[in-house]
Amino acid sequence: MGREYQFSDVVSSIYETIYFPETWQACLEKITAFVGGDKALVLLIGENQGTAIACSINHSSDVAALYANHYGAQDPRRELASFLPVGEAHHVQKMLANETFNQSDYFQDIHVAGDILDSVHGIINRVPGFAQSSISIQRSFKKGFFEKEHERRMQLLMPHLVNAVSLAADLSAQTLIQSSSQNAGNKLFFLVNTDLRFVPLQEGWEELLAQIDGLRIQNGCLLAESGLEDRLKKVVSRAISIGIGERFLYPLANTEYCEVQVSPFPEELANFQFIGMRGQYALLTIDLHRKPSQRGVQIFASSFGLTQKESDLLAEFSRKSILREAAVNVGIAYETARWHMKTILHKTNSLNQADLLARLARADFMKL
Repeated sequence: MGREYQFSDVVSSIYETIYFPETWQACLEKITAFVGGDKALVLLIGENQGTAIACSINHSSDVAALYANHYGAQDPRRELASFLPVGEAHHVQKMLANETFNQSDYFQDIHVAGDILDSVHGIINRVPGFAQSSISIQRSFKKGFFEKEHERRMQLLMPHLVNAVSLAADLSAQTLIQSSSQNAGNKLFFLVNTDLRFVPLQEGWEELLAQIDGLRIQNGCLLAESGLEDRLKKVVSRAISIGIGERFLYPLANTEYCEVQVSPFPEELANFQFIGMRGQYALLTIDLHRKPSQRGVQIFASSFGLTQKESDLLAEFSRKSILREAAVNVGIAYETARWHMKTILHKTNSLNQADLLARLARADFMKL
């Protein structure tokens, strides 16, 4: 790491990571050299204070694993760093000098064994209550302590690091939303945990959420009607724990229903803004639909050659969005209704019940 880099070269490398995340390692090498260190870490701290190392320079894998898996929460500077403003660099000796804890097991196992004398630390990103990403440029014992000039160099880079990580997060969220649906403008996209604490992934989400009866926000969590809330928590827990999602319909007011999809944490969001939430959050998509008119249902059924019994079941299902209730109202057994529904899905080329209702809504809009 003897090579020197100009400020403009390092900044260009930082912004390159927006579109090419795989260049972060090379970027971190340039940052380390520019600041004047010979080691570096990019740290991700999750909601439950779990630590992950996203990128490192000249660190023993054994010591890095020991820090991430055991000592991270015991880092004496961690609590102090949690109060640092995003985008500012700080010489850690000013925060807490080595002499105050150099007799501890932590200092011996991490600093001495890992050959870390000093560091300049900066917060790249923080989502309150969820996760934080930070960068630590370090010096080995042979290099000696950092000086004020090194802190100043790190501070020059911090606004660009903050901006690049934010832009990368926006880009990844937009890519995820656009790839999820052609009609993404009418959908809500959230990251949620098992308590339904959420992080919105789009602008204007408040207006969309206000259109959904029975769903509101309280203390940073989604609150829903008891049936929907209980089911959401169960499905989100399964998506997080075993990676299996679910898609279902839920009736709201007399004229509306929502299509709900819960998926495991998406790989598109594996960047410094969100990656600390992996293993703790799932992707929640909510699509609000207006139930089709009965005239629209009749035209739809006729267009696809449905029988009278199939048409009656479809009409009732379009009102209730729940097949079991539709079967009761039509006066047939649930198993019979399931058999008819399979036939309806086949005749209308629908993938599932949610797709069928979406096709019905489009047909009603187009007045087929």
